[in-house]
Parts: sequence; structure tokens; C-alpha cells
Amino acid sequence: MTKEELLKCENNTPVLLADGKFGVLIRWGQEAGVQVSGEEDIRWIPVERLADKGGGALIERTEAK
Repeated sequence: MTKEELLKCENNTPVLLADGKFGVLIRWGQEAGVQVSGEEDIRWIPVERLADKGGGALIERTEAK
């Protein structure tokens, strides 16, 4: 995913994370800020590791593409 594609995403876009957990997109810029239920800290994911999963959701890849 590119930074421009990420900037088009809506707040609270669901994200399937590489560890199998789900989160929601809450901040974006150079990295994507994802909030996971039950976790205090925001997970910062490099934009290049995200892809469009379809249906308005994103998925975290284990390696950048």
C-alpha cells in the first residue's frame, strides 16, 4: 500500500494484523496507527506492510511489498 492509498482510508477501518488480532485504523501518515482492543499502546505499522483485503478492510503483511 502507498501513503496516498492509506490517506484515502476512513477512520476505524478494520485491520487484520499479522499476529491474527484485529484492530482499527485510528491515525495515519508515514505509518498506520492501529488500536487493538485490550491494548493500551497504538501499534505503528509501516504503510508498505499494509494491503487492501477487500470489503473496506486492511491486512498487515509479514513483509513489505
